[in-house]
Amino acid sequence: MPSRLARSVARFIGWIAATRGRAAASLLAVLVLAAGAGVFARGLRVDTNLEALLYPTDPAIAALEELRARQGSTDYLYVAVRSKDPQAKGRFLADVAERMRTWPDLVELSTGRDLTPLRDHALYFLSIGDLEHLRDELERLRRREVAREMAAGVGDGDVALDAVVVEDDWDADPSEWGEDEGDASDTASPPTMRTGEDDDTKDDDIGALLARYRERLAGIEVLPPGDLDLIWPAEDAEGRLPWPERVERPFISADGEVQVIRARLERPATDVAYAREVSARVQRIFDDLDPATYAPDMLAKIGGPYMAAREANAILKDLRNATTVSGGLVAAVLLVSFRRIRALALVLLPIAVSTVFTLAAARILLGELNVLTAFLFAVLLGIGVDFAVHLYAVRERHGRTARWPDVVRHHLRPLTAAMATTVGSFLVLEIARFKGFREFGAIAAVGVAVSYVLALVLVPAIDTVFGPYRGSEAGSSRRLAVAAERALRRLRWPIVAACLIVAVWGTPRVGFERDLRNLRAPESKSEKGVPYSRALGKKTSGTPVIVLADDARQLDRAVDALRRDRSTILFGNEPWIRDVVSLSLYMPKDQERKQAILREIGERADKLLGLLPTTGERARFRSHLEALRRLASAPPLRREDLPDWARLPFLERDGHDDRIALLYTRERPYDLDQVQAVRRRFDLVTQDTGVRGASSRFVLADLSVEVERDARRLPPYAIAAILLLIWIDLRRPTATTICFGSLALGLGVTFGVMGLAPLPVNFYNLVVMPAVVGLGIDASIHLWHARRRGRATTAATSKAALVAALTTAGGFAGLAVADHRGLASIGHLGILATCACVFVAVALLGAPGGSPSGTDGT
Repeated sequence: MPSRLARSVARFIGWIAATRGRAAASLLAVLVLAAGAGVFARGLRVDTNLEALLYPTDPAIAALEELRARQGSTDYLYVAVRSKDPQAKGRFLADVAERMRTWPDLVELSTGRDLTPLRDHALYFLSIGDLEHLRDELERLRRREVAREMAAGVGDGDVALDAVVVEDDWDADPSEWGEDEGDASDTASPPTMRTGEDDDTKDDDIGALLARYRERLAGIEVLPPGDLDLIWPAEDAEGRLPWPERVERPFISADGEVQVIRARLERPATDVAYAREVSARVQRIFDDLDPATYAPDMLAKIGGPYMAAREANAILKDLRNATTVSGGLVAAVLLVSFRRIRALALVLLPIAVSTVFTLAAARILLGELNVLTAFLFAVLLGIGVDFAVHLYAVRERHGRTARWPDVVRHHLRPLTAAMATTVGSFLVLEIARFKGFREFGAIAAVGVAVSYVLALVLVPAIDTVFGPYRGSEAGSSRRLAVAAERALRRLRWPIVAACLIVAVWGTPRVGFERDLRNLRAPESKSEKGVPYSRALGKKTSGTPVIVLADDARQLDRAVDALRRDRSTILFGNEPWIRDVVSLSLYMPKDQERKQAILREIGERADKLLGLLPTTGERARFRSHLEALRRLASAPPLRREDLPDWARLPFLERDGHDDRIALLYTRERPYDLDQVQAVRRRFDLVTQDTGVRGASSRFVLADLSVEVERDARRLPPYAIAAILLLIWIDLRRPTATTICFGSLALGLGVTFGVMGLAPLPVNFYNLVVMPAVVGLGIDASIHLWHARRRGRATTAATSKAALVAALTTAGGFAGLAVADHRGLASIGHLGILATCACVFVAVALLGAPGGSPSGTDGT
């Protein structure tokens, strides 16, 4: 017996469908409202950044926001080129840099590390003991030079140099001879030279001496070896020590093939629209210059955080393509299933209007779409047609003219129950901790409810506007339905057994995708061929974790704690920390004490320089002493003297540069296990210091943890909600158990095939499961209600369930062919789960017993 609500709704629908004019007016009113909603929804943007999937209070998001507030944009844009022709690489990057320097939003652009300030202050990086030893060695060398001259003037010049010893007072002023304290002699004593064989002979090669101190400088851990080679001058092919005005190490890989320029812009890469615009600018430069014209083997690419634009472009392109493909497939399914153009209008127009209203609701509720909610509408295209398909399938049986009040009166309850269970399965996501799930659940629930209401209103109105049917359903379709019913009766239990085997065998094999490379858009051949991080140096390759402190003391404690943990191995065979860098590590210690020693070194280098010949073999050492004199004359190094590449990563807007450190880690950024391990270890090591870690990898770690936690926590709530809603509708334990069992078996088959395929769960396709659960239970509910009204109604409902499944699969198919592998996984899982759940529902409930002449309530 239809309820009072069903009779009231039936009267309202009957009033709309009573005349063509009233139906057309109702349809026009809805379309006008939809047009207004569409105009409002045009301002809705898509944020493909993973940060949009977490709440601002998440520690990783809060740390990134703090970093941006303190430093502004910290993202670097890398332009990388690969070629075996070094001259061609240099010319190409010079031309790219020239064009980029015209950008008004360019903050900084560098082709390498300017090491000149560090070269000029290289002696300050030696220890006090090393400097004192260098000072004494210079004194020894000076005496050796004096001894060399003395030996040349003794006798016939055949006295061995090692036999000449110059006493400590050899260069005393003549007026001071004999004035030593305690000296009672009034006789002046000239400088003493003696000969003997007991002096320790030492090397007097000044180049070898400076080379030894160059090796001592290699202890500066903050710089890679390639930089150290330039900071401390090295001899050229002629044995001289050159002193260029500027010392720079280009961003180039060890093998010389990959070279990079680096730029910092005013706005961060997290502004996806801006990142896309920047990426397009760089691509236009590539297109204009054409790397192949510089060298046939040259490949160029954009790197760094602004590569997110490529991911965003891939997602948006795939969403546009998915809508086109899905719409075409859904239309094809409807034409083949119902063989009437009318079916396209009755089914697709309501879902199109529903999508527009849902977009407007999304702008009101969410403000913007994220990477998960963005593809909702391709999914909704398949799910939302369910209501219209069932209404149209029942209407088909009425012949030329539909009795819409009767259709609504007898089918409102299953339609409402199906809507409630689907909406309920989505609303369960509202108790998730993961923001992406909650937003998807809210907007999906709204979309399904709107689709339900508009299907009830628009399907009768559109059908009435079209007028009576022409022709009738072919008898072959009825014969096919009877044959299918008989086959289902014979194969029902073998099908159930096969489904149970697949579920039991495959479900334990289902895993969570840990390799994020399998969830991204594939790189082009040119992008794969330019590993730009190789050109940035081994120690500092990759994007660091930014360590944020409230003051210098807090930062020093955190840096010390992290440096003590550098030997800890979390994965692989190497420690998890590659390096920890703060600006203080670039600054030499005890500079004032060292400056006094350096003055002495400079004086002795100058005196020794005056003793060296200007020609001959030893004349080449003059360049060494001139370089040493320059190094010794440098004032203490100030933070302001450091090159931009060294200071800017630590410099804040308020001028502080002692509250930030950079942590370089060894994890593979696409390996979730390693990313999570680094996140946990960082929190553990720094827990007593109060610092925060800002990194997009930490966002990924927090996101994946939340997804996995919700994936374990939500299923019991979803099961309870679905059971409750089924019970409210059917109100009988047997019916509730059968319908829920059908759903459970369908999901078991889904997970079984996922485990055997394999098709791992990931944080893209996991969000589709509520939609699949809703569709699976919808089919069971519709079929159970149809069984109570006879075989004819059951056959029509079975057909509608299969058509709904095929249209849903068509909606998912647009995503299944996407280039972005995360989106494609949504399509694969959606098609699999939809077909499995509806197939099981039809197999169990689509062939009722009894006489073919069973009653039909419609």
